[in-house]
Amino acid sequence: DEWPSEEVLGGVYTRFRPWENGMLRVDWLHLDDDNVRFADGQNDLIAADLKHQIGDGLRLGGNFSLLEGKSNDMRLDGLWLGSEGDMSVRFTYYELLEAQRDLAQELNPFFNIVNTYYPYSQTQLVVTKRFGEALELYGGLDLRRVDDEGDIGRYNRDFDRYYLTAALPSLLPLNSVLSLTGEVWDSPDTDMESWGLDLTSHLSEDTRLSLGSYYSLYKYYFDINAEREDVQTLYGELRSSVSESTNVMARYEYEDQDLDSFHSLRLGVTWRF
Repeated sequence: DEWPSEEVLGGVYTRFRPWENGMLRVDWLHLDDDNVRFADGQNDLIAADLKHQIGDGLRLGGNFSLLEGKSNDMRLDGLWLGSEGDMSVRFTYYELLEAQRDLAQELNPFFNIVNTYYPYSQTQLVVTKRFGEALELYGGLDLRRVDDEGDIGRYNRDFDRYYLTAALPSLLPLNSVLSLTGEVWDSPDTDMESWGLDLTSHLSEDTRLSLGSYYSLYKYYFDINAEREDVQTLYGELRSSVSESTNVMARYEYEDQDLDSFHSLRLGVTWRF
C-alpha cells in the first residue's frame, strides 16, 4: 500500500461546568479508514467525562462512551489526598461493555493481529503513604474479570494481583531512588509470588538512568501476535532532555521465560511544539 492512505479523522468537544466544582467534557470523533479489511472503516465515537471536586482532598470522576451508537465502555475513579499531604488513595473501576472487533486503525490499531477483546471489568486500588524523606510505601490491588468464562483465552484473562512497593528516596547518592516490590498473583491456572526492583538515578539535571526488574504473569506483544506467561524482565532505560521541546529515550529489555529468552531494544524521540 502507498502512504499516505485516504484516512480522515476529525471531531469536536465542548467543556463546561454544570454545577460548582463540577466539570463535564463531551467529545465526538469521526474516523474514516480505508485500511480496514472486514468492515466499512467508518466509526463514530461519543464520550462524556465528568469530574467533581469535594473540598480540597477528594476528587470523583466518571467516563462513558458510545461507539457506533452502542455502549462501548465506562470508567469510575476517585482520588483522596490526606490533609498532611503524606497519604493518598486512588480507586479506578473500568468496564468494557461491548466486544471490540474490526475498527478504524486509530481506535484499534492491532485488530488484524489480536482479533477480539471481549467484555471485561477491572478494579484497581492504590494506597500511598510517605514517612518523612526516608521511606514511601505503595500498596494496592489489580483485579480483572472477563464477563463470560467462555471468552477466556489469549488476550482475555482473569487475574488478581496484590503488591507492596517500598521506595527509599534518600538512601543512595546521585539523587537515586531505590524501589523494591513484592507481588502475589492469583489466576485460574497459576498462583505466584514474585519480586521486582528499580534503581533510578539522575545523572544530571536533564538525564535519568533506570535499571531494574519486574514480573508479568501475562505479557502481550501485539506487534508479533504473541502472549507469554510467567516472564521476568530485566531492563535498562536512559531518558534525556536535549532541549526544552525534545526528549530522547533508549530502553533495553531481557525477558526470561521457562521456554526461551528474548532481547528487545526500543528508541524514541518526543518533540513538543
